[in-house]
Amino acid sequence: CIGEDVVDGVLSFLRREQRGTLSILEQAGLIEELHKKYGLGVHDIARRLERSPSWVSVRLGMIGELSDLVREKIMSGAFPARAYMYGIRVFTRVHKISSSHINAFVEAVSGKGLGTRDLIALSRAYFTGGLTVQRMIVEGDVHQAVKLLTAQSGPSTDTTLSAGQQSFVNNLKTIAGVMSCVVASAPFLNTGAA
Repeated sequence: CIGEDVVDGVLSFLRREQRGTLSILEQAGLIEELHKKYGLGVHDIARRLERSPSWVSVRLGMIGELSDLVREKIMSGAFPARAYMYGIRVFTRVHKISSSHINAFVEAVSGKGLGTRDLIALSRAYFTGGLTVQRMIVEGDVHQAVKLLTAQSGPSTDTTLSAGQQSFVNNLKTIAGVMSCVVASAPFLNTGAA
């Protein structure tokens, strides 16, 4: 009811929601629909949305790299888009992590009631923490894995360190925790600017 046909309706909706509540992946899903189902080209979509072709291409590339499982988990709400964007995607693209490895992680943690910050911490531990952490997560002990990661980020009690060294280590842990919060909650990261 906001356009003459489906294409006009989706374009109107995207124009109206550019500063609204759509995540970048939701935008990407709608743009992919326009591109694949309705045959609009990248330049045509960009022109009609008053955006650059690179803005459209970034979204098409982003949605194209999602496996069917990850896409279904995100779109159904079982796995937060922000946890994917700022946890998994950023890390796995740099380190060339396989899609089957990503699928195993997303399947293991989806629908467990974990927040974005915990999911980002778990994803980093899963992809860099070795087989023990991976096994805990895949076997369904995700809440225990979160507790383990939280315990590791507590104050240092290593008796082999001097008081100054313990203070330095504790400060680094505090900075790491704050940076995780910033990345997980920064509103400017989800404005759609690419």
